[in-house]
Amino acid sequence: MNIKKPWEFRMEFAVAGVILVLLSSLLLTRPVRGVADNGDFARIMNSAGLHYLSDNPEDRYFGFVNRLYGIGYSVPFGGRYLSTELPLVWLAVYVCKSLSGTAFFDIRFLAFLYILILAAALFFMAKSSRKSTGLFALIPISLAMLIFCDIGYTSYFNSLYGEPVTLVFLLLMAGIAATLAASEKPAIWMTALFCAGAFFFAGAKVQNAPAGLLMALLCIRLVRLRGDRPWKIISLVSAALVALVSLTCYLSVSKDIKVCNKYQTVFYGILKDSPDPAKDLVELGFDPSLSVLAGTNYFMDEYPVDIRTPEFREMLYDRVGYAGVAAFYLKYPGRLIKKLELAAKNGFKLKQGFGNYEKYPGITYKQTTNAFGFWSDFKMKALPHTLSFICVFFAIALIILIYEHKRAADHKGRFFAEFMGAVVLTGMMQFVLPILGDGEADLSKHLFLFNVSFDMLFASGLTYLAVKAVSAVKWLRNRRALQPE
Repeated sequence: MNIKKPWEFRMEFAVAGVILVLLSSLLLTRPVRGVADNGDFARIMNSAGLHYLSDNPEDRYFGFVNRLYGIGYSVPFGGRYLSTELPLVWLAVYVCKSLSGTAFFDIRFLAFLYILILAAALFFMAKSSRKSTGLFALIPISLAMLIFCDIGYTSYFNSLYGEPVTLVFLLLMAGIAATLAASEKPAIWMTALFCAGAFFFAGAKVQNAPAGLLMALLCIRLVRLRGDRPWKIISLVSAALVALVSLTCYLSVSKDIKVCNKYQTVFYGILKDSPDPAKDLVELGFDPSLSVLAGTNYFMDEYPVDIRTPEFREMLYDRVGYAGVAAFYLKYPGRLIKKLELAAKNGFKLKQGFGNYEKYPGITYKQTTNAFGFWSDFKMKALPHTLSFICVFFAIALIILIYEHKRAADHKGRFFAEFMGAVVLTGMMQFVLPILGDGEADLSKHLFLFNVSFDMLFASGLTYLAVKAVSAVKWLRNRRALQPE
């Protein structure tokens, strides 16, 4: 009989326990750590029935984290913004009201929900890694904890941004995918959990829509892991739902947001540092006299030309298309490369400089935190911030995954390689799309999903090396055992 060693039962539970304790101490104790609102919270607050308790803009935006919000009547999608973050916020508000009995929403209830999902994700990662590498699993799983519990990521938990939804559900899918690959017979509830993760990930932010379509394809690929009817129905229906939420979230973006993004794309993207802004405007179908707006962003107080008129907004909305922007950059690839080099320079920045603390005695406006920020500091100080490094890194990852996909012994192994391949493609897309869709505006923040993809590949790469090391050790032992004394 194959008897498991005690540590084999405890590793994944220990990992989940450490995460719960660590992140609870970081995020749930006062003064609360989070990320201050840059103006994006309104999209969620309007639909969740939340409102600020202070009318002072300094208390609301950029400088301080708001721990408490007033609770009013929620108007589903009243903010004209569709996101799978909304059900999570509604749940957190409901639990908060039920347990506290007050008319205030404490953001820490939402943070605790994210902590639970992250703990579950790393639980599954530890379980699958332990099955394949034994005690060697401590190396990659410790790195994964160091990376994904970093305050640069987890500070978003105490916020109404879509970033934490993106992070925890992509990691949950990764943990489930690894567990499915290591299972003799994958359980139906596991595929349902994977598909649920894909659904929440795809609809977290409009920016996730292209990656969401990749996840829909992965749900279809799940069909090959088991042949029974319930499994196939869950996989195919989930694929349709994930694709639907991706397209719906993208198509439901309000005209105001689209106008803002298009302005940033042209005037704070293409025309910023352009050698001839007037010529560029002519190519894009605009009056060259608008070149006076080159380098301006959509949120300034004064402009050489009034950009708030209905005529200007309609012109911008009608004439700027992302296919045309892509064609422009393809015509001038040198300029695209310069923009991507700028993205590489800002690509590993997880901390955006917004305030990380609630208003509290001894806390100053826009004060940031360095608590448990080893990984985010390492990325900023040690990794090369160059386009060539990023290209080589993703190319190597893709080559390894293609190799492993070809030599996989079964559909489960191929599925995991395909999932990680989707992570590679997501990282590559998310490195380029912010430039095409919003110019240089909030560039490092828009590269959040790129960062998550990069870090998942980095941690997975170490796991891969650990597996190869274990295999090499076993091979050497067997070879020595076969040699005559």
